[in-house]
Amino acid sequence: MIKSKRLEKKMSLRELGIKTGLSASAISQIENNKSIPNILTAKQLADVLGFSIISFFLDDIDSKISLVRKDERKVITRNKSKYGDLTEEMITKDKNEILGGVITIPPLADSGKEVSHNGEEIVYILEGEVMYTLVGVGDYILKEGDTLTYPCSIPHKWKNTHNSNIAKILLVATSKDF
Repeated sequence: MIKSKRLEKKMSLRELGIKTGLSASAISQIENNKSIPNILTAKQLADVLGFSIISFFLDDIDSKISLVRKDERKVITRNKSKYGDLTEEMITKDKNEILGGVITIPPLADSGKEVSHNGEEIVYILEGEVMYTLVGVGDYILKEGDTLTYPCSIPHKWKNTHNSNIAKILLVATSKDF
């Protein structure tokens, strides 16, 4: 990364050394992964080359960033009911540590049997009304704009309680183990 940023700025090893106070050979060793800079050296290099020091601490920053455009969302039909299909539009990609989706729930449709798994979930009601059941804890009637966050180890399920309107929820989980 340092070498590509240096070359992008059309800077020689010597020029970078003068601006950072480091020797050209020390910079070369860092560029070729033969030496690991300390935090102060990394900060000097980042400042002179114009990038964030955080880049040093991420294994591969590009693999941590994910963009999913609205028209690129994968749509899954979770189940069907006489009122319509219960669908989930995935808003994250498989490579992320979190999983998210916009779930459209037809009237009176539900998630099925309660589930539990690792991680945490946050549910945000985009539209309609949903009854969220955390088994052994309680039932929560959630309306548009409401948010519920809980550990996924608690068995949970949900249902659109309305008999004529759809509900939409944004669901984000920190574990893909379900």
